[in-house]
Amino acid sequence: MADLFDIFRKEMVAAINEVENLNDDSSVNWNYVDSDMYEVYGGVLSEPIYYDWFNEVADEIEGVAA
Repeated sequence: MADLFDIFRKEMVAAINEVENLNDDSSVNWNYVDSDMYEVYGGVLSEPIYYDWFNEVADEIEGVAA
């Protein structure tokens, strides 16, 4: 069974690929992705953990080295 972080990552990747979460130039509108994700996970995770996970996945997507 996948752990919660793996599920979070999968759902965030799906949110990133939603047309409504893209800017006109097809770049990711991270504010929209954050809004979608926080709606689901804001009540499940503490805010520091949520943003740690969000930033970790965003960095993976953007290719930023940790």
